Amino acid sequence: MIITKEMIDKCFEGETQQINVLINLYKLLHPEWDKIKKFNGFPSCSVGLSKRIFKKFMMFDEIHHPDVMAGGLWMNNGFSTLGCEDYKEWEARPCDSVETE
Repeated sequence: MIITKEMIDKCFEGETQQINVLINLYKLLHPEWDKIKKFNGFPSCSVGLSKRIFKKFMMFDEIHHPDVMAGGLWMNNGFSTLGCEDYKEWEARPCDSVETE
């Protein structure tokens, strides 16, 4: 899936909590979000896409959470970039395995 800048911006729009933004980003790749009990691994994306989202999280945190490490939630729970060298510039892929209800 190609994730555009506009899609990313919409995930941040109107939010004040990091977790809500993260969930919005995950929902882009996993629209069945409400049925998922467990993720086995992380979604994956191109390095450029991850950097764009990371910068957005850093700016978001500077405004809404100035006492935390800016971008830390994305660093710890964001999409993986390992083995994604062949991905298109704005490409992301869902987790290979999820457990549903």
